[in-house]
Amino acid sequence: MAIVIPDRLRQSISERQTVLFAGAGMSRPQLPGWVELLERMLDWADKQSIPLNAAEIRELIRDNLLLLAAQELRARLGESDFRLFLHHLFRDPTLQPGPAHRLLPQMDFAAILTTNYDKLIELAFPPATPAYTQLNLPELSGVTRDRGFAIVKVHGDIDRLDSIVLGQPDYRKAMFDSEAFRVFLINTFTTRTVLFLGCSLTDPDLLAFLDELMFQCNGHLGGAHFALMRTKGMNALKRRNFEERYGIRILGDDAQDGFPDIPAFLHQLRTESPTSRPAEAPPPAPVSDSDAQDIVGLLEAMGQRTLWIKGPPAAAIISSASTKPVHRSAVSSRATRPRAFPLSNSSACTRRSEPTT
Repeated sequence: MAIVIPDRLRQSISERQTVLFAGAGMSRPQLPGWVELLERMLDWADKQSIPLNAAEIRELIRDNLLLLAAQELRARLGESDFRLFLHHLFRDPTLQPGPAHRLLPQMDFAAILTTNYDKLIELAFPPATPAYTQLNLPELSGVTRDRGFAIVKVHGDIDRLDSIVLGQPDYRKAMFDSEAFRVFLINTFTTRTVLFLGCSLTDPDLLAFLDELMFQCNGHLGGAHFALMRTKGMNALKRRNFEERYGIRILGDDAQDGFPDIPAFLHQLRTESPTSRPAEAPPPAPVSDSDAQDIVGLLEAMGQRTLWIKGPPAAAIISSASTKPVHRSAVSSRATRPRAFPLSNSSACTRRSEPTT
């Protein structure tokens, strides 16, 4: 069953005013979600004989205190082992973009934001595509100013381990320590439509990000935003609270089990929201006989010598001399250069000006 796409979202896609926000679900099944990530970190620490209280951390995970569990794991591992684990997981050479990633270059998003550390989105785009983290301050200022396309890793990139955001203190630091990053995010959420894919109501990355951003925006994100989520079995009160608190409308198929089919949704979105293209300008009208006489008189008054070329061959001569007809309004600035003037079909001739010798 296809998901009903709101008119506001279709219009925003057509006008290239939609920003994609990609969560961890975008990288499934290649990479783990939050709970599996923390479990893998615990197993890796055990294999490395790193001492930590695994039972207490697993209790935090069961209680869905995922950010606190991640913060504790990072502290117990130490920065060196923490970075080693992340690199081992997210820089696996066998990782390749999935179907959802490969559709992204065809979608005409205004920009892509992601909390994911991996490189799967970047690998789906041409190598020269701009990709920044929250630490690329001059580049983010340029994106805000020029409104050009870029991939922005709002929680860091695996190739820049100093940029990795994990845990509540990191989120606050990322938001409060960078004016350029704050301005970029506020401008994005208040002037564009943001579409969230690969997120859920319990996604700690998403919730921490939105809470910090809401604080920066004085409690209101502005604009119209949408999130594709698994809605079957979703608590109605939690759904309404999320939509009212953040101003993000949840889309989903109430009859579908499991996570939403992101590639199918992108196909549907692309089909129902054809990108609007600027209308082509109509070809200039040919110069009429009377206008041609006026042009010739003006050129001769300026000291130009004119040459009449009569008969059907004139069309071929015009094509070889100029592919663009000259408008009368342009004569004053171009009269000193040789030019062909296509006439109306009633007179198969043209005059070409030549400089006086």
